[in-house]
Parts: sequence; C-alpha cells; structure tokens
Amino acid sequence: MPRNKLTVVGAGNVGATAAHIAAIRDIADIVLLDISDVSILADFFVIATAGSDRQLRTLAEEVRKTANAGGRRVRVEGDVQSGWALVGHGAVITHLCSSEKRQLYRLEDAWSQARVVVRVQ
Repeated sequence: MPRNKLTVVGAGNVGATAAHIAAIRDIADIVLLDISDVSILADFFVIATAGSDRQLRTLAEEVRKTANAGGRRVRVEGDVQSGWALVGHGAVITHLCSSEKRQLYRLEDAWSQARVVVRVQ
C-alpha cells in the first residue's frame, strides 16, 4: 500500500473493498461508515477525497468495476467536474469528493451517529 495507513476498526464487507481501492490509488482522507442503524438508504457509506478530477474519475471507475465483478447492480450519480461523484452498489454508497466539496458538505458530521468501520489516514 502507498503512504496511506489502512486501519480496520470493525467488519469488512463491500465497503472495505471500496476503501481499499481508494487506499491503493493513494486517495486521501477515507472513511467507511456503518449507517445501518441510522438510515434505510444503505448499510455503509464510503467517503473519500481525491486530489484531482483524474483521481476522482479513476476511483469511480475502479469502484464500479469491483462492484460489477461482484454481481452487484451499480449506479453512478454526479460527475467528476462537479467535484462529487456517488457510486451506489448494493448496500454501499461511495461518495468521491474534491477537498472543496468534502469541506462544504461535511458528510461525516451529517452522519455523526454512524459507526466508523475503516479510516485511512
């Protein structure tokens, strides 16, 4: 793994795969939240910050390919130029953000009651 340190706090699941992909792509500030007790939207949120549009595009494609390989239906919302892309795959929603959008929307604060499962620093 590049310079990021992957710390698993709890369970794995598909969300951990998305977090791992982000880590090997050298994406900054990644968190996997277990939202299953606080939302009916999904079981997990992966939130990652990319340093460039290219990184964001590449990560979205990696997550999409991995989810498709697992036989999951994948839906991609938003686009790279907006600074926020969302990849929904099964019980996991992956939020891929520019640093500006991550600071603006502060998803971790909005979902502060969720349990942190994985954090990459």
